[in-house]
Amino acid sequence: MRRAFSLIELLVALAVIGVLVALLLPALSSAQRSSKKRAESNAIRALHTAFEQYSTRSQDACLPGHLDSAVVDRWELENFWPGGAPMLPNDLGYWTSRLLPSLGNQLQPLLHGYGVEDPLPLRCGQADGSDPLDPWDATGPWPEATLRRTTVSRYPAFAYNGRHIGGRWIETEDDIGPAIRSNNPVLVRRTVSTITRPSHLILFCSATQSRIKATDLLRERDTPRPGVDLIGPPNAVLRSYTYQAWQSIEGVPYKVDALGLSPDRQFAEIPWGRHTGEVVVLAADGHVETESVPDLDDMTRWVDGLKDPEWSPTSD
Repeated sequence: MRRAFSLIELLVALAVIGVLVALLLPALSSAQRSSKKRAESNAIRALHTAFEQYSTRSQDACLPGHLDSAVVDRWELENFWPGGAPMLPNDLGYWTSRLLPSLGNQLQPLLHGYGVEDPLPLRCGQADGSDPLDPWDATGPWPEATLRRTTVSRYPAFAYNGRHIGGRWIETEDDIGPAIRSNNPVLVRRTVSTITRPSHLILFCSATQSRIKATDLLRERDTPRPGVDLIGPPNAVLRSYTYQAWQSIEGVPYKVDALGLSPDRQFAEIPWGRHTGEVVVLAADGHVETESVPDLDDMTRWVDGLKDPEWSPTSD
């Protein structure tokens, strides 16, 4: 007759199993995060291929970061969502909508991390017809949110350094052109062939909006958050004014301070580290790196041709 296990033996066995599980769970969690990070890197890499295709079709021109509605009207732009729904003029101002054809109308690279493998309602033009504001049949990626067609345009997973590459185009009294018009130094690269350090220059990176001053990317790495269409350097240059937008915190590689918050500016665009706390960065030459926030403090990474990593508009 077989002897039954004693209570002590069962407790010892359970304790051993508990220890093994405790040892294996961090390794398993780390492997899952690394796998997700590799998928994120592959998604952002697809944007470089699309960027190059756009430039080839546009005679070397860089993809404009944003077009004001007056510019969209002047250029008589039009485009359609996958499934045939027409885009509204306001959506055509965002780079994401204009890059979709170069992505083969594949939405996944723009929605990486949103938990939507195949956004079928948008792809097939479902809901109430051709209205781009119709919600998808999918839960939003952040609390109390509903995914919409405009999510692709305004809140993509990866932000474009589009104020300094391509430029934000506006209508002036006599013409249209980039909002930043500086020739000393040159702050906007309008053609790919004029980029002098493509392996150094940030093209796209993972980013989000923040309404709080200090954000811990490591602690918040699993928090579902919307993306943002444009991201800029720490010392931001806008049309008629400049300000310090964000900065890293000395000695803390995974924290970022949002400095551009004000009553008139309730959100700041900041680098964002999904899954591991590290920011995924796509350089203009097409290579992808995962970097901590202090690596991105360098102004020469954002504005091609600058030599001073701490340059600000008042320093020249």
